[in-house]
Amino acid sequence: MTVVGGARPRIAVYYPSFAHWGGAERLALQTAAALAEEHDVVLCAEDVPSPDALSAYFGIDLSRVEVRPLTPGGPLTARIVGPRTRVRRWRYAVLRWSHGRQLARTPADLLVSVAPSPPIACRHPLGVYSCFFPAGDETESFGRGPAARAYHGACRLLERALLGSRSQALDSWDAVIACSQYTAMWIDRLWDRTAVVVPPPCDDMGPPGTKEPWVLSVGRFQPPTTTAPSKSFEAIIEAFRLLHRRSGQAVELHLAGHCADDDASRAYLQRLRDAADGLPVVFHVSIDHDELRDLYRRSALFWLATGFGFDPARLPGKQEHFGIVTVEAMSAGAIPLLYASGGSVDIIGDHGVGALWTSIEELVSASLAILSDEQEARRQAARCAELARAYAPEEFARRTREAVNAVLGATAPLAVPRP
Repeated sequence: MTVVGGARPRIAVYYPSFAHWGGAERLALQTAAALAEEHDVVLCAEDVPSPDALSAYFGIDLSRVEVRPLTPGGPLTARIVGPRTRVRRWRYAVLRWSHGRQLARTPADLLVSVAPSPPIACRHPLGVYSCFFPAGDETESFGRGPAARAYHGACRLLERALLGSRSQALDSWDAVIACSQYTAMWIDRLWDRTAVVVPPPCDDMGPPGTKEPWVLSVGRFQPPTTTAPSKSFEAIIEAFRLLHRRSGQAVELHLAGHCADDDASRAYLQRLRDAADGLPVVFHVSIDHDELRDLYRRSALFWLATGFGFDPARLPGKQEHFGIVTVEAMSAGAIPLLYASGGSVDIIGDHGVGALWTSIEELVSASLAILSDEQEARRQAARCAELARAYAPEEFARRTREAVNAVLGATAPLAVPRP
């Protein structure tokens, strides 16, 4: 193949926007950093802050990654899209069309797209699509009325006009990477594609420190949407209210995450503060990597409620796709109590740590049982740290390079069984 710009292949890594900072943004940055070990890498995205700011927040070395900011595509596109506080589906189609045109003008031998689905068409010689979760019309209209179904039908027409056939766009990618077995299962079911499973990189936040009777939950303070996963902080606060009433210890709830600088995100954060009024709940907003690590090390329990209140069969995309923050918490000895759906089941499964719950009562009861048995809590904390090592960043980097090099032709194709 002809190599753009020199002896090393040039790879463009695409992520739509860094308006919010969370697990998806971390995955895009870690992908770029991993590939920069062997290739020339340019990161293409909107709303990209300085590399120093990203490195401080995520703890990722981006010194070898070139950054190319994307724009909404000019005054006309910006006017069509309008306020960016909440990008509706039709607006997102316009943005993707604009991004696709800009990416096509970015010289690269291979494009890696780390973006929500469905993917835009790959116009580079080679392409690898890293999939969070496969969006499909089969999951968009469950439980919705005629107006919502008509809206999504109109959006599909607009997407086809701007972006072409969804099936042809999928076929333009040489390989698909799934973040978990759960995501790979739905890629197979909805797209009839076999995906390479590469779990996201999870930082080692250990070693465990002196544990406090704290409950920790981590995620973006972002208003819930109809299809994207939500950390369900409202349910976390409701459960903690019950735990606080029943526990004989000085329990505290710590909620940590990034809050974007827009009216909707700020209003959502204020609603959470109002819901927690009168409880020992501490909000840690947009803290840096070291502060977050300290929270992980000191917290006894880690709660995750992503997917709670949504039928996994009808809205599988609302479930936890993998669970980076869960593994990070485990690496610091925080015992996970996770809503029993999605990728969370794959992480703790039958490993004898934490609990999978389906109701607020189950979550509170399991938490009280762990907090009341100090010896068992220590055993589980040590086992959690051991399990987390399988998701180390260096393992992710190795597997990512292996998957991309297979497409570049540097190694033999990966033999991955269908999920």
